[in-house]
Amino acid sequence: MSGTTSRIVDHLQETAAWQRRELLMAFLRERTASCLSLDVCDVEPGGPLMALGLTPLQARQLEAELESQLGVPLRRALPSEYPTLEALAAFLSQRLGLGPERGPAPRLAGMAPQERSSGVLEDVVAAALEELCRN
Repeated sequence: MSGTTSRIVDHLQETAAWQRRELLMAFLRERTASCLSLDVCDVEPGGPLMALGLTPLQARQLEAELESQLGVPLRRALPSEYPTLEALAAFLSQRLGLGPERGPAPRLAGMAPQERSSGVLEDVVAAALEELCRN
């Protein structure tokens, strides 16, 4: 693996189990938004990638970038095999050996539903993504 790949993967593996999925999802949302020239808030984890206007060329570009950064071959699987980022994250989590989630994060578990939908959750994920990108 290249230095970039190992840093991202190492960071994911060193992260507490309950944070891994959120951190991976934040990374995938950011990379997808960048590829499509969208705001990251427009990229919903459960939303169909095709609904974002993902063209076959953009799908190949995104796959190449993710393969390079994560070291996991996708073999032209977007969006046919993984039509959403949630599906892709589940596949990548398994391939990267990140293991299953072990319940909600302590910080998130204590949040009221209105806090989760008012941007607080996005702030937590944004902070995690910023940390990932810094390293």
